[in-house]
Amino acid sequence: MLQDEIFILKRSLYESEFEFRRLKASYQMLSLECDELKAKNVSYNRRISTTEKVTSELEDCKCSKIELEEKNLRLQWNLTIKEASCHNNAQLKYEVAQIKDWHLRILEGMLCANLFWSSLRTLRLSNKLIASGISSEKLLLDKSMLSSKPKFPMLLVNEPEI
Repeated sequence: MLQDEIFILKRSLYESEFEFRRLKASYQMLSLECDELKAKNVSYNRRISTTEKVTSELEDCKCSKIELEEKNLRLQWNLTIKEASCHNNAQLKYEVAQIKDWHLRILEGMLCANLFWSSLRTLRLSNKLIASGISSEKLLLDKSMLSSKPKFPMLLVNEPEI
């Protein structure tokens, strides 16, 4: 009986030792697997963090792209306005040049008309003086006084018939 009990206890001890070794081996395998899963978890967390960072940068780039496109449109519009303004300025300069040319032609015409009327007056006055018998020396003196230039520009007035 006592030997039976010792035998049963020894057998139980061997079975327990065997079970302990089996459980220890399982524990080591599970520990290794757990470490691998932790490493994978860290790797996945890094990937997620990198993906979130890249996604955030992409969103920033999209916003920047939209802002740049809007700025580009504004600049193109400003350029179009400036080009139109330059074209308008060139047109205005051309028109001003034409007006100046016309003005000079009008002034030349006025000067010619004034010289014509001045010469006609001088000629009429000379004819009257000659007809009235004034000497030629006196006439030359009077002509030099009459030939003084009129103030420019003068208004053209129709001369009365003599």
